[in-house]
Formats: sequence, C-alpha cells, structure tokens
Amino acid sequence: MASRVVLRFYNREDPEKRVFMAELEGESLVIGRAKGCHLPLDDDDVSREHAQLDRVGGFWFVSDLESTNGVVVEGQRVRRAKLGHGSKFRVGDTVIEIRDRTAGLGRGR
Repeated sequence: MASRVVLRFYNREDPEKRVFMAELEGESLVIGRAKGCHLPLDDDDVSREHAQLDRVGGFWFVSDLESTNGVVVEGQRVRRAKLGHGSKFRVGDTVIEIRDRTAGLGRGR
C-alpha cells in the first residue's frame, strides 16, 4: 500500500512561516543540506546528510545520521525514534511535522 504521509516543514523561530510540504514516497528518505538528499533543506544548522526517515511495518522512524546538531523529538535529542500522526521532530532550525493520511497506518507511537 502506498504511503500517504505528508511532512510539514517550518522554522522553529517563526512557526507561522511555513517552509514547504512534501509527500513521502518510498520506504527510506534522507534529510540534509546536500542537494542529493531526498529532502534537501536550506538550513545552516543541518548537516549534509542529517537524518533518515524509514518506514517499517507501517510506521515511520527517524534516525540521526551522526549529525553535528542531532535530531530532537519532544525536546529530547535522539538517535532513533518512532513517529506517529502529529509527531514533530527538529533538525537544525527546521521543525518537521508528520501528517499521516493513510487510514489505520502509522498513527501510534
């Protein structure tokens, strides 16, 4: 079944200023500053390859790729965390919110 998950990106200093939205495609995505990343960010506090999103068993997980500034979920720096509908995590100054539109999948933590 195709994933219907949308990411909402915004700056943590100005949450009303939405950076962009993207629909997740595939089972694994890299977020970072490098142009070759699946989700490239224009954020000086983001490493070239900062974090990875993986879909496992209907759920999404975020993993830190040994970045300088880490991945923060619910105020805690994490190496890996399970994400559900409405989850937010931060890389650099960019906050990313998960919006799951797939009925019954990935809604739990």
